[in-house]
Amino acid sequence: MIRSRGYWAGVWREFRRNRLALSGLVVVLALFVVALLAPLLANDKAYIYISQGKAYFPILFEYPELAGVNFRGESAGTFVLMPPIPYTSSEYDLDAIVMPPSARHILGTDEQGRDLAARMIHGTRVSILVGFIAVFIYVTMGVIIGALAGYYGGVVDMLVSRFIEIIICFPTFFLILTILALVGPSLVNVMLVIGVTGWTGIARIVRGATPIVERRISAPKVKEILEEPAELSVFLKGLVSPYDTLHCDILEQAQHPGLLTIDRAGKTFTIDLAHN
Repeated sequence: MIRSRGYWAGVWREFRRNRLALSGLVVVLALFVVALLAPLLANDKAYIYISQGKAYFPILFEYPELAGVNFRGESAGTFVLMPPIPYTSSEYDLDAIVMPPSARHILGTDEQGRDLAARMIHGTRVSILVGFIAVFIYVTMGVIIGALAGYYGGVVDMLVSRFIEIIICFPTFFLILTILALVGPSLVNVMLVIGVTGWTGIARIVRGATPIVERRISAPKVKEILEEPAELSVFLKGLVSPYDTLHCDILEQAQHPGLLTIDRAGKTFTIDLAHN
């Protein structure tokens, strides 16, 4: 009997041989770490603040006696340990509007004097949240709709295929902006709009793969598989090559890399307008 542990060990072994894939994994993990530690990396509150022999930890706790204290300001008899980026993402510095990178603002400031490094660090959380939830929505929709079209075929397949072609004909960027203009800009709406407009590629892949899978399965085999969990595990793993699946996913995600970047910038700008 084939053990699932051996299968995943083989997948990981092949994955490690691809240096580009490993590099991508490192980048994704680094983004997760930055998103998780964003309040510790970019904050206007000090890690440690020692004044008059008493130690405070403002970044972790609220102290009424420290209300209104500017931790970036130097004063005699105090010790202050600040985060690497001593600014929040929404803090305005009217004396440093549209500044180039400097020791004060390592990536410069925007037209409202906000630190760009702090905004990028805190924006990582929003990007990851939107990405994961939106991808979950459109993968779920794509798998369900594509499987229904491929399984039933005939009129259902024709209607779904024509509907997919209609959706694809619309420019994705302008379609998303139009929907956001109707429902209003917000983080939840952005995630939903990306989800409900990005399922067509997944649906086409699943629709094409469903008849192939259906031909591989016979009624007695289905009964045998469902009655034995170990057989089900082995069958599902051998049904589609992991390299084929990975290739399809990479191909799908690589079709519009520039458009995805433009979308993210557009949506961030829209959300920013809604919060200011």
